[in-house]
Amino acid sequence: MKFEIKSKTVNRSIAFYIPEGGEIHVKVVGDMMGNRICDGGRFHGDKIKYTGGDHEEFAKICRRWYRARINWMRTWRAAFC
Repeated sequence: MKFEIKSKTVNRSIAFYIPEGGEIHVKVVGDMMGNRICDGGRFHGDKIKYTGGDHEEFAKICRRWYRARINWMRTWRAAFC
């Protein structure tokens, strides 16, 4: 299953996909590797899995993670700038 967000925030397309095992991966179009997504918009910690077949539910999970990632990036920048 695949889902893509055209992000105005990072000015790139963000592709989500599920390889074998059910762990959701994200790839910024143009980058070489994809990363497994985890709770809180991060790439480490509790991995987010989806084994269902509903594309809309998959899209909700991806959007929720993306929003958390953007919020995490904004918080991190504000703390160090």
